[in-house]
Amino acid sequence: MESIQSIIATKKIPIKKNKRPPQREEFAVVSLPKLRNELSSLTMKQLMEQDFPESEWVVNRLIPEGLTVLSAQPASFKTWLLLDIAIAVSNGTPLFNTFDTKRSGVLIVDEENSARLLQQRLLMLQKRDDLPIHFMIEQNFKLEDTKVSKIIKFCKTNDIGLVTFDSLVRIHTSSENDAVQMSEVFAKIRRFTKEGINVLVTHHNRKTGKAENASQDMRGSSDILAAVDCHLSLKRDREQNRLIITQTKVRFSEELEPIEMQVVADEENLTLEYIGMTEIGESKRKKTERLVNEVLTELGEVNQKEILTALEESGNKVNAKTLRSTLQDMEEALVIISSAGKGNEKIYRLA
Repeated sequence: MESIQSIIATKKIPIKKNKRPPQREEFAVVSLPKLRNELSSLTMKQLMEQDFPESEWVVNRLIPEGLTVLSAQPASFKTWLLLDIAIAVSNGTPLFNTFDTKRSGVLIVDEENSARLLQQRLLMLQKRDDLPIHFMIEQNFKLEDTKVSKIIKFCKTNDIGLVTFDSLVRIHTSSENDAVQMSEVFAKIRRFTKEGINVLVTHHNRKTGKAENASQDMRGSSDILAAVDCHLSLKRDREQNRLIITQTKVRFSEELEPIEMQVVADEENLTLEYIGMTEIGESKRKKTERLVNEVLTELGEVNQKEILTALEESGNKVNAKTLRSTLQDMEEALVIISSAGKGNEKIYRLA
């Protein structure tokens, strides 16, 4: 394993010792009664009595805990984006100065790029070399049980909460178009998430890349999309030197509207600057916020279910995931305030 100190070997930059990154909260543990055949079951009552923590984010609203795939055509800045994510997460700073991150160590497993190229890109993205980022570069890594176990052990020893693989095709020998084989590949990747280690994998899009749904641009079996918790599609607008990130799937939340990034670069520096949501996405979000504001103005203090009912009765049906994320955004913007209700319920009112 190589640290970021060894990959950036230019000027001697004073290294400050980082505080130990906060430990990742454990996933909820559900105790299940054993059956004779060693399978487990629980009753509906037992399931409904479980108190699960709210889903967490590696990068707020963009990359959830669990397994995320980032797909793009070649030369679409996906490795640049991956490195920018690693820098933000390892430093605990907002990605693009916009999306909050959960600080942890990062391990980058790169089978596509040389150490020289990674160094050049890191120097253009930032000037620090004391971040808790570790590298495995061009080591012919494959998803074999023994190697996976060693990396998991390394991650736990070094407080690593995020592992990135660049790219999917380089770390297995299975057929991408075979659903059964890809299911086995992702079962091995899932070993990381079962240990509380988040995973971000880059993948390639088909050469055409003109599907109406960006999730269908991704190369290989449809089981790839089914296996992940989140899919990010990255597209490059060469004329305007912009990137569009589309979140086509999030298992535990509503999909974020597509966002635009400006690539600002010269000979020595490169920055991915957040522009905002696309015009279509922004209008949809603003409409939902306006409707919620109207409901809270009329009803005062209500819970999410009551807001959904009020919207349906007014002919403005909004799905629960959309409403939940809108309420979260409005609360973060201090437009609304929440208080505790029964159990995990929240009661909302205008600020």
